[in-house]
Order: sequence, then C-alpha cells, then structure tokens
Amino acid sequence: MGLAEAPKWRGWPPSPRSTISGSIILLPYIVRVDPPPSSSDDLFSYYQRFLPKTTADEESRIIHAYDIIFKGFAARLSPEEVKAMEKIPGFISAEVSVVAYLAR
Repeated sequence: MGLAEAPKWRGWPPSPRSTISGSIILLPYIVRVDPPPSSSDDLFSYYQRFLPKTTADEESRIIHAYDIIFKGFAARLSPEEVKAMEKIPGFISAEVSVVAYLAR
C-alpha cells in the first residue's frame, strides 16, 4: 500500500473514525514534516500550509499537532489530498491512522 492509497482492511468502506465530506471520504492520517525554517514560526500555521488549498474555507481538519518527538499533525484527508501534499517541500510522510485491537 502506497502512502496515499486508501486502506484495504476488513470493514472497508470507512469506519466511524472516517468522515464523509460531500462524496469525498476523509481518513485520519498522521503526517510527518520537517521542522519549520524558523523557530519563531507559529507551529499550527506552519502545519496548515501543508493542507490542500481546497480546505481553506472549511474548519481546520487538523485533529492533533505533534511537536515533541517529531514535527507533524493528524488530520482528516482524502488519499488525493495526501498525494498533493507529497509535493510540498518539507513533507516527510503520511500514514493512515488505524486503531489496533488486541485479539483474545
């Protein structure tokens, strides 16, 4: 599975953790990016620049911001939006966030 491909696990179509915006399925992704060029940059604004321009009018899709162990964020995105994000300088990786359950 590539970085921007939709997952093919049991239970697909989307689980309750995904959302549907119009006819686009948005999945929770963990996105890793390089640190901002300047330490004075607002981290949240820096993260928002990685989101596709089509999301500017919507409320932020960022679910959580990471800044201690790595620089990045969790956001609801479509696979196509992740592919577009891969072209932005500073992008490192994006993976679908999944919940794993311990089998008994």
